[in-house]
Formats: sequence, structure tokens, C-alpha cells
Amino acid sequence: GDPSEQQKAQPKKKRRKSAGGASASTEAQAPRGPNFEESAVVAKRLLALTAAWERIFEWADGTLVEAMRAGGGFLIDEISLAEDSVLERLNSVLEPERFLMLAEKPLSSTDIEVVRAAAGFRLFATMNPGGDFGKRELSPALRNRFTEIWVEPIDFSTPEATSLVASQLTWPTLARPMLDAVLWFNQR
Repeated sequence: GDPSEQQKAQPKKKRRKSAGGASASTEAQAPRGPNFEESAVVAKRLLALTAAWERIFEWADGTLVEAMRAGGGFLIDEISLAEDSVLERLNSVLEPERFLMLAEKPLSSTDIEVVRAAAGFRLFATMNPGGDFGKRELSPALRNRFTEIWVEPIDFSTPEATSLVASQLTWPTLARPMLDAVLWFNQR
């Protein structure tokens, strides 16, 4: 081939000064290993992992906050068993303004995040009557913020109960044995 093409294909020689001041010739080396962009990505990821590991506490929104933001429903089962401190935090959610202050998640040293319920947000609660062990009545202030619906105990021996349960099962023939098991359990 052409001698000028051979010169282009060979690595260029660089001149550098040695410690004594004389010039030394070295060939330029192509970088070995991963390219710079890949190294930068790996370095950033390592820094993020190190920062996450060093954190003691990291906030994660719970289901109530997620339901408020999305405008979904939130069910509190057996609300009468909840601690008073938990019920106290619900007061602002049940007010007409429907908000929750996240004091545990400060945005800065002076700001506190406030979550406002999106349109469509609903809070539901269930409870059995007070009097059983560990159960108590809700305070009048909290109770007045809900619409109460009394549900009579279900008679699991009726054909209506069997039909209702069967309509929700993949194998409807299991409805009656399941209800018989519930009746047996409730008699014990």
C-alpha cells in the first residue's frame, strides 16, 4: 500500500521530557478498560449507594398518604383498636380541609410537608361494638366525623348466605362447606 496510509495507521509518537531534561519517545496508548462514560455512571451509582447506606432514616409514603394523593379509598379495619395517638393524627384528615401534616418528613429545617387529599379520597372505618376485651367506644368527637351504618349479624345457615358466597368463588360448590366451617367455629 501507500506509505502515507501506513503512517496514518501507526500510533503517533509523543515526546516527553525525562527527569534529566532529555526528550524520550513514547507511543500513545489507547485507554484500556471501560470507557469514561461507563466509569462515570458506575461512580455515580456507587456514591448514591454509599449515601443510602449511611442514612439512618429514609421516608416512604404509606398507604394513607398514597390514597390521599391519588384520591382513592382507605379502609381502617377495627378503628376502635387503634392507639389514641394514631386516632389523633386522623383528625385533620377528617376535617373539611382534609390534610395531613407530615412532621416526620421535613422538607427543610423550617418547612413541613402538608398532604392535601385529592378529589375522590374517602376514608372508611370498621369496628365491632365496644365491650369486648381491648375494644372501646370511639370518642364522640371522632365518632361524629363518620356516617355510621349498623350491620346485623349474618345468619350463615341461610340459602341467601350460600348464594352470596358462591357468587364470589371460582368453585361455587365450596360455599356451603365454607359456611358450615364458619358456623362450627362461631359455636366454639
